[in-house]
Amino acid sequence: MSTDDNKLLVRRQFEEIWNGGNWATADELYAPEYVNHDPYNPDQGTGPEGFKQRVGGYRSVLHDFDLRIERQIAEGDWVETHWSLRGIHGGELEGTPPTGKSLYVDGQLLSHIVDGKFVEERVHWDTLGLLREIGAVPPPHRDRTLASRSSAASFRARATGHPRQYLTVPARPGGLRCPANAASVRARDRRSSAAAAQTDSTGSG
Repeated sequence: MSTDDNKLLVRRQFEEIWNGGNWATADELYAPEYVNHDPYNPDQGTGPEGFKQRVGGYRSVLHDFDLRIERQIAEGDWVETHWSLRGIHGGELEGTPPTGKSLYVDGQLLSHIVDGKFVEERVHWDTLGLLREIGAVPPPHRDRTLASRSSAASFRARATGHPRQYLTVPARPGGLRCPANAASVRARDRRSSAAAAQTDSTGSG
């Protein structure tokens, strides 16, 4: 089969099986020895029945299941597909009851197709992002981390008796500031004073 034929088989997988729940298509397109590698679901069944269980499990969690192909690359017997998924959280996931939230996740699917049948697939997707969307995993504590670092810096400044001073660096985006020690600040002040004195002497002459 051509690479275009193989890409079309992936499209049929998405539209007929994932979105449509057509189990007859799974029996048609999946080889008995088919295996799926998903780090989030490492222990899956094989063959068409294993794949149907996989699809059924995800469809029971996400209602209004809408799996889309964003782009594809094919070479030989392999097809790489970048996909996106939209749906409503309507089933329990990781102990989290349905929230009714509209969810979005994307990922990559690598499909190995031989004689018109899927024999192996590897999938990687934003599992952590999805779990955070439904509240099963808390968001990162960025503010707490930054506050902790700031407190530690203040403590070191008090302990050494050399308070940290900051020079504004306009070229950096977002108004970031670059820390400078007291010696560099004093050197800058001396240069400014010298320049001002030279200007005064030139003007008076």
